[in-house]
Amino acid sequence: MLEGLQSSNMKPYIPPQQFRDFREGGPSPVQKSKDTPSLMPYKYDDNVRPLVWDGRKFAYSPKHVDPMGEENQGFEGYGANRFALVGHDSVEKYPHGWGRAENKKDLAIFNALASLGFPIVPEQPMAFDKSPRFFPTRQDKTSTHLIDNYGQHISHAKEEFEHEHGKEMPKPLQSLYIRHNKNLGRDLDDLRRVFERNPLTHTLDIGDIKYGNVGYDDKGNMVTFDPYLGSQARLPEFGQMLDRMAAPIQGTSGTHYPNRDRPDYFGTVPEKRAADQAFLYQGFQRVPQMQKDSFRQLYHDQEQFSPWQAAEQKLFSDPEAFGEHAPTKKQREQMMGTIDRDDAAYKQTGRAIDFLTTPPEQKRLFEFGGSEHAQRYRNMLNSLQSEIRNPNKTPNWMPPEGKTDFPTPQELPRNEYTP
Repeated sequence: MLEGLQSSNMKPYIPPQQFRDFREGGPSPVQKSKDTPSLMPYKYDDNVRPLVWDGRKFAYSPKHVDPMGEENQGFEGYGANRFALVGHDSVEKYPHGWGRAENKKDLAIFNALASLGFPIVPEQPMAFDKSPRFFPTRQDKTSTHLIDNYGQHISHAKEEFEHEHGKEMPKPLQSLYIRHNKNLGRDLDDLRRVFERNPLTHTLDIGDIKYGNVGYDDKGNMVTFDPYLGSQARLPEFGQMLDRMAAPIQGTSGTHYPNRDRPDYFGTVPEKRAADQAFLYQGFQRVPQMQKDSFRQLYHDQEQFSPWQAAEQKLFSDPEAFGEHAPTKKQREQMMGTIDRDDAAYKQTGRAIDFLTTPPEQKRLFEFGGSEHAQRYRNMLNSLQSEIRNPNKTPNWMPPEGKTDFPTPQELPRNEYTP
């Protein structure tokens, strides 16, 4: 827990045998439940967690890991949907069940932001052709040593110290702890401000910037390796709205904006939906055009998905190549359905990003004219440009008009305290 109490003669890290076996196509660290019907695709017992290597022994629960060990290197069972294999320099992330370790739209957005200079650790899809279950990602490892040791409040640290050592924490150690804790808090506040005050990341609603999702890179800067995309539902819904705008008009269906919806976060369901869409539209209006152009191009970069595409092609064209790990026809169909839905959400989000980042003069197809399509398109634009009522009800709202202190990613303050 405390730096001054750490062992100085830890043995070199040796990957657990289970880790090596798993990478060679062996059994998953998340064990399949014995009572799972054979026809059901890859249902796993969440109560069985992967092994955690503490530098000396294997443990099945994080609470069994020596807090003075080497950052829990080995298997880790954290996360609702995936687990991580933590090595010296990189982290591999695998889904608990089956499929992709991260959905395509979130991965593409986070990687695009990282390429633009935001303090996000990107995830790269990686090939894993030993088992058809897994479409994992790889990520550079960050240091969480300081956060693990000094992240909690001093009162909790003192209680734990007394419980572990049977005596009060010495005053010099308390002063050391408080200093490190204050430095961590300042770094975390600086990191949050970058995402909160930049128009692009604020509009995308990048959040969950907290201990457990952040660490220090090799330059001593705090970065996030597991952020949350608050607009994950709003973006594909925006793309679906655009699809409806371009669809053939049949009758007087209300789904084609026959009237302008009033954006209101405290209104009816259509008005709340209109508020979400107006939030995205008006937020992107504040993003510099060059940054929007770069963000759009980076999002659509297909090269980043090539390892997954190769594995999926093998799975669906030659499933028997996996031998004893080959999925049944039913499992293959369900995996195809899951992948297809993820691809559809990625494309719908892409259409939304295209519209939101394209200059207005390049998208005036229906802005003039008397056709029904033109009228409904104008109604949509009027709704998107309308003042949003009850903005305090939204989970993430833009700063007041006139606020201009939006730091660019390059202006992230250099940490005075380097771990």
